[in-house]
Amino acid sequence: MTGSFLALLALGALLASAAMTCLWAIQVRSRDASHVDVGWATGIAVLAVVYALLANGSAGHRVLAAGLATIWGWRLGLYLLRDRVLGKEADGRYRALREKWGARADRNFFLFFQFQALFVVFFRVTGIPATEAQALRSRADYADYQRTTSVFVPLPPRADDARNGGLDRRVTS
Repeated sequence: MTGSFLALLALGALLASAAMTCLWAIQVRSRDASHVDVGWATGIAVLAVVYALLANGSAGHRVLAAGLATIWGWRLGLYLLRDRVLGKEADGRYRALREKWGARADRNFFLFFQFQALFVVFFRVTGIPATEAQALRSRADYADYQRTTSVFVPLPPRADDARNGGLDRRVTS
């Protein structure tokens, strides 16, 4: 175990950066950056275990935190792999970035993947704005979904929402 928070962060950054560099190399060959999302989710699961093994503090708390993060990370990673990557066309967000970046795409994706590695280390990232923009472009029903579904707790739309022309249940800041 290590008593150094900074040493744990440095180790996490090194591991995440190495993993994202490998995923970036795959992206260069395949021209598809979609698997970065899978790497991000499973990277959180892996680092949760690494941190739990090496950090100080209550063993029970470390095991609980690692267990929850591992279940969440692998569940999300496997879902993304199955439903968005394997046998699928490249994610629209990444196709749009590749088109926008043109000849600089591989370099920019390398930087993007490295930023994802840093987010994995700190367990913080959100792709919500880009994901929602893509959903609005690709799904005719998505605007109605946004209007009738809470962002905070995505409960199914209520029956009276449809009858009343929809009620904006989103939480806004």
